[in-house]
Amino acid sequence: MIPSPITRPLKEVNPPLARKEMVKPTVPTPTTANHRRVRSADDQGICFTQVNLVASPSGSNSIEPFIGQAVRNFACYLAIGVNLEGERDVLGMWFQKSEGAKFWLQVLTELKQRGVQDVLVCCVDGLTGFPEAIEAVYPQTWVQTCIVHAIRASLRFVPYKDKKKVAADLRKIYTAVDRDHAERELETFAETWDPQYPMISQSWIENWKRIVPFLAFPPDVRRA
Repeated sequence: MIPSPITRPLKEVNPPLARKEMVKPTVPTPTTANHRRVRSADDQGICFTQVNLVASPSGSNSIEPFIGQAVRNFACYLAIGVNLEGERDVLGMWFQKSEGAKFWLQVLTELKQRGVQDVLVCCVDGLTGFPEAIEAVYPQTWVQTCIVHAIRASLRFVPYKDKKKVAADLRKIYTAVDRDHAERELETFAETWDPQYPMISQSWIENWKRIVPFLAFPPDVRRA
């Protein structure tokens, strides 16, 4: 646990909370309690319907701990699970300079050893080797590409004047009633936009296997 530097920025971020005269031991207390809770669950078999593996965007959710005499910047990576009762929980937080498939393989192996026996759906971004790392630890898991990441990646190729139109046509794909309808919408999208942005439909086709799993669920479950 990092000592005083973790409490110092609180006055800048949340002045009302800082006025409660928070002292050094205040921050570790809930963390220690949560640690006991995690440890108590280590020997139990846990099944999650969904696990979101999240890398914080550059510049956010990061810490700058003192290592030796220097300050280092680390990004925060999260594993957020939804269990069979629909309850959400943070399965872990890892601070790392950079991510990769090898790093996530270590995270997944740790979760497996701590008692997460099975995962129905694992939602990830487009990191190369990430799906293979998941399937190595949880071979029966459906790997779902985060639709928000897929849209952002697609719109990077599009100038501002066309962004709304392209985004609206992409929405027809991922809100389709099922996989067959989504495929038809993708074909329509390609006919409309391939003359200008062929790389978008090509990217969706290449990653189709990871994009469509959630279409097997009803709309309410998809939004969850």
